[in-house]
Amino acid sequence: MKSDLIQQYERPFTPLDETNGTTTGLAGLDLVLNGFQNSEFIVVAARPSMGKTDTLNHFALSAGWNGHLPIIFIDYLQIIRPDGNPANQTQAIGQISADLKNMAKEFSCPVVVLSQLSRAVEQRQDKRPLMSDLRDSGNSEQDADVVAFLYRADYYHKESIPADELEIDIAKHRNGPTGKVVVTYIKETGKLQDMGSMGRQRSGNG
Repeated sequence: MKSDLIQQYERPFTPLDETNGTTTGLAGLDLVLNGFQNSEFIVVAARPSMGKTDTLNHFALSAGWNGHLPIIFIDYLQIIRPDGNPANQTQAIGQISADLKNMAKEFSCPVVVLSQLSRAVEQRQDKRPLMSDLRDSGNSEQDADVVAFLYRADYYHKESIPADELEIDIAKHRNGPTGKVVVTYIKETGKLQDMGSMGRQRSGNG
């Protein structure tokens, strides 16, 4: 019994075994998410022209270069056709998001999906996306383990300086902290890269 008590005494000082997921290729984002985790359904959402496809391409290339896959990338949620004849678009997207979540579990891999946001964003003075902006979201907001929003200030404010910043806002993170990471986005080449810092974060759980 004495040896068991000694072992328990040492537990708070023993480093936890953490499983690093598939790298996003962005150090600040990996810091928040610990990479894309197996069995997770990840939604990356934004309005048009925010850089969704370039961001997805960056994630896919980074995963390949680092020897990960399987990992599934889908561009994009609203153009997937559901089985049967759902009553409306909201019900259809709900069915699709449930299927994608099941796919992530069945193959034990990350499933990363792009999604459009509703035009409600454009009606607000602050154009940064909110969870309520997920277009025809059905259950995707509930099914997703991670929801990340993309936002570029220079899209709405052409005089914005600097003009090459992309905000990635982790608005929901079922198994960890939320946070906002700012990266460099070169629109002409579609390249994403870390800024000089690790990005800015806010604490909290999704």
